[in-house]
Amino acid sequence: MVAVRQVETRHNHHNRQSSGRGDCSSGWIRLVVDRWRAWAIQRGQRSNSLCGQLGRSAIKRFLDTGCDGIILPQMSSSAEVDEIARAALYPPRGERSVGIARAQGYGTRFAECLRRQDYAIIVQIETAAGVRNAETIVGHEAVDAVVIGPYDLSGSLGIPGQIEAPQVVEGIAAVQAFCSKAGKPCGIFAADSEKAKAYALAGFDLIAAGMDCSVLLNGYKALRDSIA
Repeated sequence: MVAVRQVETRHNHHNRQSSGRGDCSSGWIRLVVDRWRAWAIQRGQRSNSLCGQLGRSAIKRFLDTGCDGIILPQMSSSAEVDEIARAALYPPRGERSVGIARAQGYGTRFAECLRRQDYAIIVQIETAAGVRNAETIVGHEAVDAVVIGPYDLSGSLGIPGQIEAPQVVEGIAAVQAFCSKAGKPCGIFAADSEKAKAYALAGFDLIAAGMDCSVLLNGYKALRDSIA
């Protein structure tokens, strides 16, 4: 599970609209539940949510829950995005099967759901090939936003964990520049608060900060220290 603090949507492709539930009392405005390295996200009670993919049938199943979007890991080419778009979008733009579930109000909002298609398709660029093909991936008409995975990118470049290495930093900057040119939000994963602050200063629109396991571990350590 990853909490996302800062999201600034600068576009409204395909008449997609915010669901307006971003008033979570904790201050976090997205909740992401990891279902592999894809981010499968269940809708929170008061915060917006996104939903990750595990294949065409899973994309439909997750979107039918009424989540606010899908985040696709390790997208390395526009051809891969083509396949995602076919699975995620209704005809004529895609090939998503029509069904009745929570997203369609169990039939009460079916026509509205087909008309609006107001969920986001977000891709993760976190491989060397993804960086090389970033311009066409970012420019794909189905892509609404991009999230950079610095750790997987470092691994793909043969230097796992070295996210401050020049080639990793240059790759991140290149992807962010393509997003800025295309007018699409660019996000990134930050392992801790200090890195999250640095990415915020660098102008990233969406910052995934920490993971549930580290938050719980640090919280319990702080609790233990406070009563020791």
